[in-house]
Amino acid sequence: MNTKTKFKGLYRTCIQPMAFQQGELTNANNSPDAEPLPRTHPAESPLQPLEFDVSQSPELGEISSTQPGRLNMNELRLLQHFLLNTAKRMSLNPERGIVWQRVIPELASKNEFLMHLMLSLAGVHMLSESQSRNHTDIISDADSNVDAGANDLETPTLIDLNIVIEHHQKGLRMFQEVLSTVSAATAEAVSCGSFLLVAFAFASLHLRDPEKSFTPATQSLNTGRPRLDWLHLVRGLTIVTGQHWHTLRRSRLRALLYYRYRNDDWKLHPRLSTPSLPRLKHCSPRLKRFAHGAYEAISNLRILTSNTTSIATPTSTHSSCSFLSEKQDEHAQTIDIMEEMYMRILHVLHFPGGEQDASAALDIEADIEDAAIISWPHLVPGGFIYTLELNEGLGVAEGVSYTILAHFYLIIVLFENTWFLKGGFEKEISKINTLVGSLGDSQLGLLMRWPVEVIALE
Repeated sequence: MNTKTKFKGLYRTCIQPMAFQQGELTNANNSPDAEPLPRTHPAESPLQPLEFDVSQSPELGEISSTQPGRLNMNELRLLQHFLLNTAKRMSLNPERGIVWQRVIPELASKNEFLMHLMLSLAGVHMLSESQSRNHTDIISDADSNVDAGANDLETPTLIDLNIVIEHHQKGLRMFQEVLSTVSAATAEAVSCGSFLLVAFAFASLHLRDPEKSFTPATQSLNTGRPRLDWLHLVRGLTIVTGQHWHTLRRSRLRALLYYRYRNDDWKLHPRLSTPSLPRLKHCSPRLKRFAHGAYEAISNLRILTSNTTSIATPTSTHSSCSFLSEKQDEHAQTIDIMEEMYMRILHVLHFPGGEQDASAALDIEADIEDAAIISWPHLVPGGFIYTLELNEGLGVAEGVSYTILAHFYLIIVLFENTWFLKGGFEKEISKINTLVGSLGDSQLGLLMRWPVEVIALE
């Protein structure tokens, strides 16, 4: 009999927080030769799990076993998929793309923990492609028996999600062992492991609620609790800094550490009005709606957090209002970070564009990638993350924090051509909208309207 089992991958706080976009780890001159910035927020709790609700059959640990002397065909399929598909779609930047296609597979061939992590990422990609192609939910092989003869012969056999989880957990355990003895000789491999793990965290998000696939028509039905474990993972993982920074900035991973538009140039210009954005005509409907609403959203969030008493609900207690007042500065700092990320996006749209219509959307997204805006998770204050935990229930302060978080998630949903960022955060915004709506606060409801409108566009 099948049983639903939650598989957990355990994560340990490391040297310095990181996000998939590593541009934020260098100084303002954005040179990869610069010294890394010091850590600016407290460590997360020691272990942060990712959970998958899948049917387990056979027992985990026996899934990928093979008889002695026989090839493990599942692993070969995953390796082939990574080399032929996944690696080519990890970045729109050619130099970073080469790192994924050549350097990372070579490192994985010499480090077993990297091979496990690489295969797990390939598995998530394979499952994501199948889900997008067939518009179906991801299930484990234990959930159904499908007649193989009825399948399209050109459609690859689906990998069991249990196999992906197994590779992820094995790689993670080995990664922690290597991390405990990191040296200049292993710094490159450990950094590579961090990139693979963070990409997995982003990519796996939309596979972990298999019964609640997101579509614009069904977004109001996503009522589950928003997932935060991916956020703790991204904040807790490390790129090796300090004594190994000089090794890494000269390593083969150098291209993953440098982002051209990770800077404050947007501050040199007056407020960029939407009509003055030359590339706007080439943007997708989703990006256009974002550009039209970004300034107003930042302004409205600032008004909200600077006037705490005005958002108290009729049932709010004095203590909850007092707590919200105490969090004003933290919310303000978090919105400052959001404004920087938003303005980098608008600054990219301000560049004179020479793109042809056929490639314009990809060129714009490539430049947005070069702005390192996905690095926001390790920049936001730790206290802000704490208010999301709902340890004492959902109140006004938590509602404000989740509303701010939904506006951060909009940054990620703008990457419409980057597979590991697609699909998961639309569902999370929908969940937040339902959660915040349960407070019955009209101001929070109005602030959530814009994020919901953006994700409804395709």
